Parts: sequence; C-alpha cells; structure tokens
Amino acid sequence: MLERLRTVEVQLADGSWHALERRGDAGWRYDTVTVTAAPAAGTPEDAGLRVTLTAQALPLLRLRLTWPHAMRPGALFMGDAVERAYGELRFTPLDEAAVYPWYVAEQAASGTRCLGVATQPNALCSWTIGPDRAVLWLDLRSGTQPLQLGKRTLDCCTVMAQAATPGDPLGVLAAFCARMNQAHLPRPLAPVIGTNDWYYAYGANTRTGVLHNAQAVAELCRGLEVRPWCVIDDGWQVDARKDYNGGPWTGGNAKFGDMAAVAAAIKAAGARPGLWFRPLLTTTPALREHALHDWGDDFTLDISDPVVVAAVQADVRRFCAWGFELIKFDFSAFDVFEQWGPAMGLTYAAGQVRFKDVTRTTAEIITAFYAALREAAGPVVLNGCNVVGHLAAGFVDLMRTVTMGVNALAMRLPQHRTFYLADADCVGLTPDIPWAQNRQWLQLLANSGTPLLVSCDFAQLPPEQATAVAQAFAQNVAQTARYAPVDPLSGRYPQDWTDGTRTDHYDWTFDPLEPL
Repeated sequence: MLERLRTVEVQLADGSWHALERRGDAGWRYDTVTVTAAPAAGTPEDAGLRVTLTAQALPLLRLRLTWPHAMRPGALFMGDAVERAYGELRFTPLDEAAVYPWYVAEQAASGTRCLGVATQPNALCSWTIGPDRAVLWLDLRSGTQPLQLGKRTLDCCTVMAQAATPGDPLGVLAAFCARMNQAHLPRPLAPVIGTNDWYYAYGANTRTGVLHNAQAVAELCRGLEVRPWCVIDDGWQVDARKDYNGGPWTGGNAKFGDMAAVAAAIKAAGARPGLWFRPLLTTTPALREHALHDWGDDFTLDISDPVVVAAVQADVRRFCAWGFELIKFDFSAFDVFEQWGPAMGLTYAAGQVRFKDVTRTTAEIITAFYAALREAAGPVVLNGCNVVGHLAAGFVDLMRTVTMGVNALAMRLPQHRTFYLADADCVGLTPDIPWAQNRQWLQLLANSGTPLLVSCDFAQLPPEQATAVAQAFAQNVAQTARYAPVDPLSGRYPQDWTDGTRTDHYDWTFDPLEPL
C-alpha cells in the first residue's frame, strides 16, 4: 500500500494548503518545499516509507499524505492515544471525523491490518480514515508557531503498514508495535511490583507512613525473586501544598527531612525506593524568564530552552545521588499542551504554545527532553506518567498508559514489553472502593504480568486483603504467558481473559462508565 502514495500537501504559515507535484519515483515539490517518500530499507511493507522534508526559508505548519484505502465490509477501527488513555480506546465502525494518534488498526473478516509510524518521529502524527482514503497528518509546528526549518532536512517519520493478518487483533497489533519500535527496544526489566502512596494519601504522605509501607510490602513479598518498589508520590517536596504540586525539588519538606536518609531507610526495610516529581512546574524566581506558560505565582518551563533542560537534569541527578532507583516524572504533556490527550485532536494545544526554539518541531523538542531525562537518570528506572508515548518509547522503562482502567490495560497491551512496561495504574485499596471491585482489578493486574503497584495504608489493611495482595504479587512475578482479552471487540471493558491455558471471567458491569 505505501508505495501507492496518492497526494502530498503542505500547510504554510498563513494556513493555506498546497499540493506538491510528484518529481520522479519518490520526490514531491511545491515552491521551495521538497518532500521525499522512499523505502527506509528493503520494501516499504517490510521496513517502512521514510518521509523527509526541506523547506529553505518557507515557514511550515503541517504536512498531509494521502493513500488510497479500500474499505472492507464490517471493518472496525482503533487507534492509540497521544498520552495516557481515559477509557476511550475500542474498535468502532468507520468515523471519518475520528483522529487516530500514531497508528490505526482495522479489523475485518479477512484479518487485522495496521497503519502507523515508527516511534520517535520528528512530527506529531495522526491518521484519519475515509471510505476510499487513509490520511496521515504530520504536525510540523514548533508548539503553535510555524516551523522555521532553515536549510536543514527534517526526517519527519517512517510510515509502516501491516497487511491483513488473521488471528487475535491485539496479537497482530502487538507484532506491529514491535516493528514500529524495532529501533528503540526497551531495556529488559524484572517484574515491577510494590506500593505507591498516591491513591490513599493524595499528597498527605509522611516519612513514617512511607517507611511502614516499605516494611509491610517487603514482608508480603518475602521469598519472591524480585524486591518490591516503594514509590513516594506527590507530597514530599519542599513546597508541597494542597493546591500546588510543583518544585523546587531541592529537598524534602518537614514531613520527610533528608531524602537521602529516606531512600536508605526504604532499602533497609527490604524495598527499592522510587520518587515522583513534576519537572516542569515551579515557582523558582530564577527560572521565570524561561517560562512557557505563566499561571500567576507558578509557571511551567520551556523545554526547548537549554537552561530548562539542564535544570531538570540536575534535579534527576540529585534524586539519583540521594539513592532513589526509580524516578516517576509526571505532567510533561499537560505542562506543554495545557490539556489532556482526548481533547487534543489535530490541534494538540488548548492555547498558544510559544517555544523559544522555533527551528525544531514540537515532536523534536519533546523527544529531546525525554532523551535528556534518560541521560541524566543513567541506569535508574524511568516511569513516565502523562508522557507522549510514541515519543517516550526507548527512553522510559515504564509508561502510565491510563488513569486506572481495564480499557487501556486491554487495548494498549500490545505496547507492553514492545515499547516499555505498560503500567495500567495502581490498585487503590481504600474504604471508598468496595473490596469486591478492587479484588478483580488486583487479580487482573496480577494475571497480566504488567506492573502491579498497590496504593494503600498497609497499617489499616484487613488481613484478608493483605493475603490477597501477597498472592497477587506472587502471581504477577510468576506470570510469563501472554494474558489478554478473549474478544477485544466485545466492548470497552473486556470481561473474559485468557493466557491460552485457562479463561477467567471478570464482572465490570457494576459501573461500566467508570474506569476502575
């Protein structure tokens, strides 16, 4: 299919669209804009179609590539999410207004076929599908400003396709995800189990509570081949407040004190220490001139600015020096775009995003930021929450794929261990959620082999639940077979799951509109 590229169009700074004329087998041209779409290696179906662009002095907004697309009877479509998913992922009939970030899978009687772009593209990429066409939209802007590319050549993306393949749609998509990320393979990691304090403390965490949880989770994991994590979430930082969760990140507040001592105490308790931070929100006066969005007393930082990148790297290195072995960084997408993924569409940002550097695309800027975090962290585990997943693949070890939900655990399962470890969020064991519901979520995560972090005050955990948590940790570590929905076309929240040897039934019907 990829070799049948029909049209290439470019959007200039004034908003006007212009068709490029074909020049030879792989070239297209309009004014000083030249686009090349040529096989990356071998045939397009094997390795993809590499799309590059030059523009000289002409400012650009977007590029649009269109291929012929023959609809198959009864076809259903599903894409990915820009960042986390929010319960919206499912196979649905053709919707010409639907925007599919990064990739789209099409399921019909003859099998599943896929279109997508390789990870770490240099443009924000989304697909739209019509009865006779497939359109790839490449956002080339720097934030919301026209890209000033100058004389350099932009390697926009590598487009990939998968011909109709019979079998489990999510299994086909998993193989396609492995192809899209073949140049940025994730690091091999042991199973991730343990505790995170967010869903019971919500920022009201304390050193005493964290250390008690570290001891408790270590005891529940006694005898297992992996040590559990104890992740300190929001609330430890020097300026933590009920209405503010930003920096500076120079030390612990009165509740925690010396963070190096806290990390050492978690290790002594038998757990591995992890730490949360929101790198781009601060009140630090010296950084205000490097702000991207000014929200009054606090502001977010411009990640296209080398000063900002250096400051965030210094924070990461500080956490590593304290002895933390996992760093969870949060809000990097929201603090750029000022909105959540489902609202982004093809515009991405809620308002103006005016990066200091207008010579790089938004995708280039975000990818470089993730690369800088990876460099600063060294061997320490990176957990990205609210990150742009297709740009973070190859840099983060874990990605929070959802805000607590069966939906994204199922539909983004193809990304697990192909892009990163797919973290479908914690099990929040609190009196506010009935144990009958939480028990199922705990069991599903345990059986899936994906990251399993329990969020609770272990001092208040009833014995029945403590036993179930211990059993879940053991099952998670032992689980090696792929555990997936029996029928991913059955709805948002698949109820029947299998590892090929057994099938388990879960009842999500108590409140189908609320992600667990």
